[in-house]
Amino acid sequence: MGAGAAVDGSTITITEAGTYVISGSLSDGQIVVDAADDAKVQIVLAGASVTSSSSAAVYVKAADKVFLTLAEGT
Repeated sequence: MGAGAAVDGSTITITEAGTYVISGSLSDGQIVVDAADDAKVQIVLAGASVTSSSSAAVYVKAADKVFLTLAEGT
C-alpha cells in the first residue's frame, strides 16, 4: 500500500485524499475510508473482488466525497 492507506489483517483503511487502485481478492474483509472531512477519495476497482460476511464491503466512515469506479474492461 502507498501513503494514505494501510492494511491490518483483512481491512484496508484509507486515511488521506487521493486515488487508490484496488485489485485482487479480499475475502471476508473491508475497505474503510476514514479521512478528513474535506478529503476527496477515489477508489478504483481493477478486477477486484471484495466480500464481507458481517458488514459492508466498502464502508465510508468519514470524507467529503468518495467516488467508487470500475477500471475500464473489468
